[in-house]
Amino acid sequence: MPNNHVLHLNNGAPEGWQVLLGFAFKRLPWEGAFVGNFLGDNLPVEVLDLSPRGTMPVLQADGHVIRGAIPILAWLDRKYPEIPLFGATADGAALIWDLTIGFAKNLGEACTKTVHPFLKQSTSAHEMLWGGPDALTYRIALDDLFQELTQLETLLTDYSHLTGPNPTAVDAVVFPELAMLDLSVVMNPEDMNEIGLSNWRSKFPRLSEWEERLRTLPSVERTYPPNWIAHRS
Repeated sequence: MPNNHVLHLNNGAPEGWQVLLGFAFKRLPWEGAFVGNFLGDNLPVEVLDLSPRGTMPVLQADGHVIRGAIPILAWLDRKYPEIPLFGATADGAALIWDLTIGFAKNLGEACTKTVHPFLKQSTSAHEMLWGGPDALTYRIALDDLFQELTQLETLLTDYSHLTGPNPTAVDAVVFPELAMLDLSVVMNPEDMNEIGLSNWRSKFPRLSEWEERLRTLPSVERTYPPNWIAHRS
């Protein structure tokens, strides 16, 4: 990318990783700075000046500031239309936008509610499932997560990627969330076993194969956040 295009990314946060995958799928170089951590904490003042609400990631491009993963992916697709992230036809664009927004919201929220608490190491699975007034809410979120994973498994019935033969914005928003599951299994195997996700790969084999296909691509390999390397499975 030109020198006047700079990314600011939370180190390991799914949203920033989604943007890096967009660059990878479009075979574009990227340059940027990792700030804070993958739980979204500790944003420096200079980044908050660019994004007062703390929305991450942030792209400075051509004198503009673009905030948030999906807006950045959309900007990339218009700026560099080769290898489209949002489809080459009207029907394809409608499908990909629908799935991208849906999974970014619903899969992202389900993972945030069910998996992120273990990464913060502030609780246990037993406590989350049964130990307090929010246990029912947690079990509902866990059911939501399994429904999202089931929908993804169904999408892979006919395609090697989620909407066709090539990865799109849908693949970009989903992959980091599954990597988050993998990270949680490595860091908290007992908790993930208790909530039924330690063996998510055997429950969703097509989804597991899809993730393996993406993670072994050299362009995707280079997007892995620095602070995840020691915990990769």
